[in-house]
Amino acid sequence: MEQLKETEVFNGFVETELRNEKSLQGVMEAQRELLGKQIEELQKIVLLQCRLTGINPLAQEMAAGALSIKI
Repeated sequence: MEQLKETEVFNGFVETELRNEKSLQGVMEAQRELLGKQIEELQKIVLLQCRLTGINPLAQEMAAGALSIKI
């Protein structure tokens, strides 16, 4: 009888772990999609600002990053 209880507990633990893993995978996929959409929006903003001003709005940040300078 004790062995049966241990097996039930173990099986319940495994089932819970599998559900948690699937939930975690779902959350990670949702975050990946959201990040992708945010990157696309940022690219659109940068392109629009570049067209309007004729200057890359990230030029200073990129140069500072390349030279390891903090702005």
